[in-house]
Amino acid sequence: MTGALASRRPPSLPKASCATWLRLKKRLSGSKGAVGTPDVPDALDHRRTSAIAAVETWLVERTSSVQRLEAGDLVRFRGSPIAGWRVSADFADGERRVDIVVDAAFPFRPAKLLLVDRPAFGVWPHVERDGFLCLTSEQAAFSSEDPIGGVAALFEMAFGLVRRCVTESCDAEFRAEFLSYWPGSAEVAGRAVLGLFEPDGGSRAIRAWWGKDLLLLADDDDAIHRWLRACYGDLRKRDLKTAAGALLWIGRPLTPSQFPKTGTDLLDLSDQREARSILDDAAATLPGALPVVLGMRADAGDAYAGLLIPQPGVARSKVAAGRGFRPSRIPPHVAARRYFGGSAGEAFIVERADPSWIHGRARDPRFATLRGSSVVLLGCGSVGAPVATTLAQAGVGKLILVDHDGLKAANLSRHPLGAASLGKPKARELALRIRRDLPHILVEAEVMDLQRLLLERPERLLEADLVISALGNWAAEAMLDEWHQGAVCPGPVVYGWTEAHACAGHAVAILHEGKRLRDGFDSTGKPKLEVTAWPNGPTIAHEPACGAVFQPYGPVELGFITSMVADLALDCLLGGVIASTHRIWACAERLLDGAGGVWSDEWTSLVDGRSEGGFLTKRLWAAPLGAEILPA
Repeated sequence: MTGALASRRPPSLPKASCATWLRLKKRLSGSKGAVGTPDVPDALDHRRTSAIAAVETWLVERTSSVQRLEAGDLVRFRGSPIAGWRVSADFADGERRVDIVVDAAFPFRPAKLLLVDRPAFGVWPHVERDGFLCLTSEQAAFSSEDPIGGVAALFEMAFGLVRRCVTESCDAEFRAEFLSYWPGSAEVAGRAVLGLFEPDGGSRAIRAWWGKDLLLLADDDDAIHRWLRACYGDLRKRDLKTAAGALLWIGRPLTPSQFPKTGTDLLDLSDQREARSILDDAAATLPGALPVVLGMRADAGDAYAGLLIPQPGVARSKVAAGRGFRPSRIPPHVAARRYFGGSAGEAFIVERADPSWIHGRARDPRFATLRGSSVVLLGCGSVGAPVATTLAQAGVGKLILVDHDGLKAANLSRHPLGAASLGKPKARELALRIRRDLPHILVEAEVMDLQRLLLERPERLLEADLVISALGNWAAEAMLDEWHQGAVCPGPVVYGWTEAHACAGHAVAILHEGKRLRDGFDSTGKPKLEVTAWPNGPTIAHEPACGAVFQPYGPVELGFITSMVADLALDCLLGGVIASTHRIWACAERLLDGAGGVWSDEWTSLVDGRSEGGFLTKRLWAAPLGAEILPA
C-alpha cells in the first residue's frame, strides 16, 4: 500500500474512463449536494475535471480504502477545495488516514494532503494546526500535465516526513522554521506588530507605541517618533507617547516544547540569560501591557516573537501592580513578581521592519555601505524623480533633493508623483512621498535651483558621497562641472540625460581626477557622440507659450534610462567606478523607426553596425570612437 501510493504513475497507466470523467464533471459542475466552482473557461474546466478524474481512478486502482469527500466534508477545509478523498495508508508507525484535497486551480495548483490521524500541534514539524502538511514551498511547481505524478510525489514526501518524525529527533526542523510553530500571529490586542529595532543588539529595554491598529516596537523613542512623523506628518505630543517593552535575546531558537506561555516562563528565560533586570525595570514603569520580545537566530536569519503581559490589575481582580507603593517608588523586583505571574500571556510574532530587512531581508551585502551613504540629486523631473525613488528603495540612507519647479499636469504620466502634488514643489513633494514609503530613509528637500545652491549652500554638495544631476540643462551642468573641478575632495558626479523621444539615454560618472564633463561636449553643450539622428528636422515640441518646449516620450522607454542612471550611481557609491565612465542605452530599433529617427553614423561606427538596438554600451568618457568598448 505504501509503495503503491508513493510510486509515480508509470507511462502505461490508463487514463480515467469516459464514465468516470462524465460522472465527476457532473458532480463538480454544481449538481445537488456538490461544492460549486467558479465560472471558468471551458478549456480550464475540462483540464481540471479530467485531472480530478484521473487522480480518483489512480487512487481506486491502488487501494480499496478510498472514500470520496462530499460537500459537507469539504466545507470544513480552508482553501475552498472542490474535490477530495480520504485514504488509509501504511506509514512507518502503522496505518494513518490521509485526506487529499484539490481546489478550482488544480492541476495548475498542486493538491494538498492533510494528516487525519496526527499528534497535537507542535509535536511534529511541518504539520499545521488544522492537519495540512507543509511539504513544499509556495514556489514549488508540479507539472500540470501529470496530476497523478504530483499527488504521488506529495505522498512520497508525506511518508518521508512521518518516518523522520517517528524515528528521529525533529528539533532541527522546528528550530529552522520556529515562527511557523509559534502560537501567535503578527497581531496582538487587535494590532499589527512592527519591529523597528536593530538586529544583533542583544537583550535590552525597548520602547512600544500603541496605535489604534498598530504596535510599534523600537530601540528608543526617537526611532518611533521619526517613523511616525515620516508616515503621518506632525503629530500632537500626546499621540507620540510610548511605553516600556523588553527584548530578550535567546539566540538558538526554542522548540515548541520550550516556548514560554506565562510570565513566569519569561522570568525563567531571563534568569538563564542574566537579563532579569531588563524585565524588572520594564515592569517597574507599570505599563498598561508589557510586550516582551524574544529574538532568535535560525539558519535562515533572525526572527522575533513574543508574549504580551497584561497589567496585573487589568488581567484579573487581584492586587494591582503597584498597590502598596507610590507609582514612582515600586521596587522593580516587586513589580516584576506581580506582572510575571502564572497567567498566560498573549503570543505574537513581530514583523520585521528594520532597514536591513526591508532592503534585502538582511542578505544584501551592499546594505551597510548604502545605508551610510548620502546623495544629492539635482532635478526631480521625469529622469531625476525615478532615480531618487530607486536609490531610496535600494537603501541609500540619506537623500537631498534639489529642484525649484512645481509639478505640472503634463508631468504626471512619467513621474512618480500624482495629481495630489500638482502645483507643489517637486522636491518637497517627492521627499514627503519617499519618507512615507520608507520612513527610515532620511530625505531632505531644497526648493531652489543649482545656481543658488552653489552660491548659498555649497556644503550640501561637499558633504555628499555622490551628486547626481538630472537637470538636462547645459548652462547649469557646465557650472556644476566647473565647481566640481575646483572643489576640495568631492565625490563623483553622475549626469543623466535622454536623447530625443528617449530613444537613447546617457549616464556619465565624472570623478574628481580625470576627464571633465565638458570634454564630451562642444562649447554650446552639443554632445560629441549622439546615438540617434533625425532626418526630418528638430524633435523639440512646443507648447502654446513663449519658450515652453518639451521632448515627447513615455514612461516605458524612459524606464531603461533611469534604471541605467541609478545603477551607475550605485556603482559609484560601492566603489565600482575607478575612472570617468560613460554608459549608453540604445532603444529597440522599432521604437526609433516609429519616432522617425535613425542611428547616427558615429554610433553605427562605434558598435560595428549593430542596428537592432535594445542594449547597453559602456566606455570611458570622451574616449575616441575607435577606443575599446568595456564589458557592460
